[in-house]
Order: sequence, then C-alpha cells, then structure tokens
Amino acid sequence: MNTTENLATDPKPADIPPSEAAEVKALFARIEAARKHDDPARKQYAKNRRQARGDTKRGEGFVSANLVATYIEILEAFLYARDPDVDVLPSRSTQPPDMEALRDTAQMMVKQATEALGLPPPGMAPPIPVDPMAPVGIGMDPAAMAQQLVQQSVEQQALQQFEELKAAYRKRQRQNAAEAETMELVIVALWRLAGLKKRARKCVRSALTIGVGWLKGSWVERTAADPETSGAINDAQAELDNVKRLRQQIADEEAIGGDEHAAKIAELEATLARLQAAPPKIVQRGFMVDFIPGERLQVAVGVELEDYLESPWIAEYCYVRKDAAMAEFGWTKEQMGSAQLYRAVDVVIGLNDSAEVCDFNHDEANAYTKGDATEGGDSFVCIIEVWDRERGTMCKLVEGMQRYAVPPVAPVKTTRFYPYHLLPITPIDGQRHPQSLVTGSSELVDEYNRIGSAEAEHRRRIKPKTAFNAGGMSAQEASKLEGGAVGEMVGVRPTNPMQPIGDLLHPVVYPQLDPALYDRSRIVAEIERKWGIQEALSGSVSVAKTATEADIQQSGFQARTASRRDILEDMLSDLARYTAEVAAAKMTLDDVIHIVGPDAAWPDFGGPDELALFFNIEIRAGTSGKPNQKAEREAWAEILPLAEQTIQLIGQLRYSPTPEIADCLEQLFRETLARSGDRLDPNKLIPQTVGQPPILPTDPNDPAAAAANGAPVA
Repeated sequence: MNTTENLATDPKPADIPPSEAAEVKALFARIEAARKHDDPARKQYAKNRRQARGDTKRGEGFVSANLVATYIEILEAFLYARDPDVDVLPSRSTQPPDMEALRDTAQMMVKQATEALGLPPPGMAPPIPVDPMAPVGIGMDPAAMAQQLVQQSVEQQALQQFEELKAAYRKRQRQNAAEAETMELVIVALWRLAGLKKRARKCVRSALTIGVGWLKGSWVERTAADPETSGAINDAQAELDNVKRLRQQIADEEAIGGDEHAAKIAELEATLARLQAAPPKIVQRGFMVDFIPGERLQVAVGVELEDYLESPWIAEYCYVRKDAAMAEFGWTKEQMGSAQLYRAVDVVIGLNDSAEVCDFNHDEANAYTKGDATEGGDSFVCIIEVWDRERGTMCKLVEGMQRYAVPPVAPVKTTRFYPYHLLPITPIDGQRHPQSLVTGSSELVDEYNRIGSAEAEHRRRIKPKTAFNAGGMSAQEASKLEGGAVGEMVGVRPTNPMQPIGDLLHPVVYPQLDPALYDRSRIVAEIERKWGIQEALSGSVSVAKTATEADIQQSGFQARTASRRDILEDMLSDLARYTAEVAAAKMTLDDVIHIVGPDAAWPDFGGPDELALFFNIEIRAGTSGKPNQKAEREAWAEILPLAEQTIQLIGQLRYSPTPEIADCLEQLFRETLARSGDRLDPNKLIPQTVGQPPILPTDPNDPAAAAANGAPVA
C-alpha cells in the first residue's frame, strides 16, 4: 500500500536558505577560532584532572601519595557543606522615612490645610497674656481663649496626621516584608527541587581542580503525551512494525493472508493516528540548575573569564544521543546525515607503568571523541547552544550541519542575559583563565612523590645480603645457599670440613637509611600554605603544637576559607537574583501559592529591572560551609541581652508622654542589628502599636473624668 511505503521512506531534507547557511557557517568559524585559542587551557584541564587522580607520572617503583585529591575533598567539604541561606529583604526604596521626616510631613499637611482656612499654622500662634495669680479661665481674654482652643485643635490634628502616616507606612512595610518572605521561600523551593547541592558541589570541585566551575540556571517546560496514551502508541507501533516485517517477507502477493495483512496495517495506522493526536501535557515545569564542565563552555576571545558577562557571545557544547537529537528537533535520519558523530571516551584509571612522563593534549579534556560508536554503543552528536548578548538571542547548532537546529529566539529577559554563573578560585591579574590550586602546587606535589619514590627504592635496596666463598664448597652446596629464602636455615658441607663456617660466609654492607634525607615535612608545609589547609585537617599531626599555635593556625585557615567562600557566595547571590528574575517572569500567583501557601504575596513585576526596586537578594555570609557554632553562639550571646532590654524599653515608651524616645531607640536598634552582621529582621522584633491609647480627661470637677479614673459618681 502507498501509506506503508511512505512510512518506510524518510522524506527528503528541506532546502536550506543560503542566508541561513552563511550565518551558520560564520558562527561555526567564530566559535572554532575561539576554541583553538583556548586549546592550551583545555590541555591544562586534562593535566590537572590527572594530577587529581594521582596518575600524572608513572614508572617502575613510582609512589604517588595523591595529596591533591585529599586537599580537594577537605576544601570542598568546608566551602559547600549545605545549601546556603537566602536572604530577601525589602529594598531601601520601600523602607519608610525616619520619624522626624514623618512629623515634618504631617505638620506640612496640616499647615497647608489651616492656611486654606485662614487659621494660624501649628506652632505659630501669638502669645496669650495670662495673669499668673488668677484662677484658671479667669483674667483671660475670650478671643485669646478661642484662639488657644483652635491652636490646640490644630496641634491635635498634626499629631493625628502623624499617627496616620506612620500607620500607613507600617502597613506598607508589612506588605513589603510579606512579599520579600514569599520570594525567599520561592527561591529556596526552586533550588531544592533543582538539586542545587549536588550541582554546586561539583562546581566547587571543578573550580578547585581546573580553576573554574560553571553553573547554568534555566527555566524548563517540557511537554509529552499522557503516560497511558504513550504506552498505547508504543504498543500499536510495535504491532505495526511486526505486520510490516511480515508483509516484506511475503514474496508472493497471492499468498494466503496477504489481504488480511493489508487490512490489519490500515486499521493499525488509523489507531496510531488517533493516539498521536492526543493533546500533550506538561510533564516538567520549573527551574533547573546544571553543572557545565569547563571545557564545554566557550567565551569569546578578548574577554577574561572573570568578566564573562561582558562577552559578546558564549557557546555551550552539549553531547546527546543521535536518536534523542532527532526526536528533539524533529529531524529524520536523512536530514541528520551530515552531523558529526561522536563516541564516549573509555575511562582510563592510571597510566601505563612504563610511561615515565605523560603527554597531554586539549582533546583529552573532552569526554567524547569524533567517530561513530562501536558495535552496540551509542552515537552522539554535538549540540552547540550560542547566546548572543549583542543581538539578545539564543540559538542551537549541530556540529557538521549548515542549518539552525533552533533558530535565534529571545530568551527570558534578565538583567544579566547569560544563564551561566562562574566560580573562579584564583584569578590572576591580566590572565584570561584563573589558575587552579592544582596547577600552583603541581611541582611541590611532584617533588613530594619523587622523595617518596626514592625512599621506597632505598628500602628495596637495603635487603640483607651475604657473600660466601663458592670455591670452598661444591656447586651443589653453593646452589643451596643461593636458593635459600630469607631467614631460612640452610645446611652446607664445605670442601674442607675443618674450615670454620664464618670463613666461608660474610655479610655484605648495605647503605643505611637516613630519615633526614627523605623528610617531606617542609614540602607538606609549602603545599598546605598554598592550599590554605592546616595540618590537623589532613588527619595527621607531625609536630605537637601549643594551644596558641593551634588557634593561630585555625584563624588562618578560617581566613583563607572565608575568602574563598566569599567568592562562592557572590556567585550564589547572582544565581539567587537570576532565579528571582526568572521566577517573576514565569511563575503566576497560583504557582506561588502552590509552593508558599494561601498567604503568598506576589506583586506584579513589570520586568527584571523593577525587581531591584522591591528586594535586596543576597546569600547570608558563611552559611554555605560548615557552621562555626562556637562563634555563632558567642555572637548571639552578645546580641540577645541587648535585644531583650531594647525591645522591652521600646514597648514601654510607645504609650509614654515621650514616644519620640521610642522612635530613637528603634532607629538605634536597627543600626545595631545591621552592624552585628546577623541579618535579623528588626520588623519582626520591634513592638508596633496597633492604635493609640484613649486620652482620659484630667479635670477632677468633670463627672466624666471621675468615672474614667474609677471614682464613684454621686
């Protein structure tokens, strides 16, 4: 049937527009030139990774202690032991002004209102003559008394306006705090679902090994058919393939059952078309974090990697199975025919024992090499994802094909454009690539291994030996001595039985082992100084230290790791801000409620630039590594008494005749918390007034005042 023949034949590839082919060719040329420029860096990547495995050099009797792997493991554990604490606080633009500014604003508003009514502004009433010896209300001009009452009313209005302004700002402050808390919970939830810890630890390990570690954040929405429908499609497709194979095996069209096969094929094709028409469902939607190996990311030439955000373009190399690429882009085998094929490189642990020095090349850093897979293996293609900052687009290419796999499209709009985040451990001024700790300590590690190898060879050469007079015994007796094992008692019959046995045997002097010649403590100290690791962390202490020396060494280690952790936390802060921008663009209020709950506060963000007007997003310092519980307890012990006293005093002064003192204490408390380094939210600690207390009348002759003060009324 014609339908069956069409299913068995791939359609011809579509004609590629000349302009598209020229653009793709120019992109490949630009990327390949940059790759060639960075060949030495990828060669160094391969060397560093082998040194981290402990197999950079081999030879008979060579000893490799592999200190590098130990130091990487120690620093990785201290730099990233847990997911960091994300702090999202309302930005300064959302904070209310100080109390004095609010009072000035309230007085200005009342002043404008009173001037419109022709009344004297607050605080500007003329002095009223009063007889100090006269009773209250006697000897006072009635006009002056009226003016005084008006003035008191105006002052009361100013105070009331001040309280209304303060309440409005408090409400706005609570709303901003709720929005910041919602954003914080969203970021933490997205990172947890994305498995940040696993990827971030790989990033730290990469930075310690080759000098750079890359993370990529992206929003992913993947669609697929319903699982039940997908299973039905697979069943129908398998049955259809079986029928097609049976039909091809029937050479005689008049064979029995030929028409039945044709009817069966038509029925199955109709079933397959119906199942394939089922609407797809979103099966994966959310924020993803990926680790990108250093050799798979290419930054434009002329830009230091540390300044990658200023690069005009960045290309990422990704290797996927050929059939997966065909399914992703909807291409046929014929359309995919010109793609460059790759196969996975066999993982080799260790080198040939006869190799004294290992040669390195830039291709060794790649886990894939050109060529079709062996029998039974998978063939891969290289997909290049190109981010062009100047054009504001992203596209995908397949190596070997002169067409776009994904035409240039505009990605999610963010302030940084690139989704990549770099962790450089040791940047060098004026150098494009940061220097890794492995590179900086490679010569010291080689010297450490050489001394260990020489000591091992010396130990092998100092086996006890004995020389004997072969002429004083028969050849058979001499062979018995030569074949005896170490420590074995061998009986011999010398030619002259009366000759003492000591005259026939004599011990051979061997070179004595001098431990000072093979002392490696100085080299270990140099390596530890380079890596910033103290001796006790590696599991051994060669020389006992005093408490003071141990404290100094511990302080130095904390300073070194704090500096590196600061670089890591800067990168994670950028990732947090990028996550917030992507979430603001992609997540709806219903999505946020699903994560945070019904109390979620999710404002309408106009764009990534406006996000900075709402929030300050940072990583809380020191929260990614192992916690220093002793220092944290000491800092909290200092803040807690001060906070308790200040909170109680502010609460007492809120209803006092001098509430201005409470406002001043509040500002002082906020500044104290800011300077302490602990990012505590003062809005959750400082007591706020819900309303003003009632103003009780004070005239004892007033019955209402007596009742309000608890006195019996006649």
